[in-house]
Amino acid sequence: MLKCCKSFVVSFYFYTLYGNNTFFDISANLIINLKNIIKMINFIHDDGGRSDSGYKGQTGDCVTRAISIATEQDYKTVYDTLTHLSKQHKLNKNDFVAKKMKKAKSGSLWSTSVRYGVHKKVYKPYLESIGWEWIPIMKIGSGCKIHLRADELPETGRYILSLSRHLTAYVDGILYDTYDCSRWGSRCVYGYFRNTLGNYEDGWHD
Repeated sequence: MLKCCKSFVVSFYFYTLYGNNTFFDISANLIINLKNIIKMINFIHDDGGRSDSGYKGQTGDCVTRAISIATEQDYKTVYDTLTHLSKQHKLNKNDFVAKKMKKAKSGSLWSTSVRYGVHKKVYKPYLESIGWEWIPIMKIGSGCKIHLRADELPETGRYILSLSRHLTAYVDGILYDTYDCSRWGSRCVYGYFRNTLGNYEDGWHD
């Protein structure tokens, strides 16, 4: 990291002497230095099959998308299943999530529409029912142990990673999402789901 700091100082020094062009050239070298120090995640843009299923527009469907990609299920199948489970949770449960759902307006954050997110109390039991188990990494007061970067994550296996207010699919060392959510390798991984059935190689050593 000291190398990067020195690069920035040099960049600013040449900017004051020679102007924008030299500054931007050297800044590009700074970015290269950062990439060399932080092993950036491999990223592929993937909407999980949302557009192919006929859905349009902006949405907060990270749960549906991540599950669809990691479990290799059709997007609409996952979408419909989570919608059904959300409605069942609203009708049959009496926890704070169900109470929020009952008070929520149609199309709002706490509604049963999975377009606006799915609570863990809904998607966790579903994933467990199809053979995926939850592995927590961070605990209260433990600090960040694993970051979303290549040198801290396994090279093999299918995972659904839990981040701050986001789920994402991580398959065989590649991040599949609609955007690179790694924040340059600084984002913490709170925990992950892994498949306990079938022929899925698990590269994560607990």
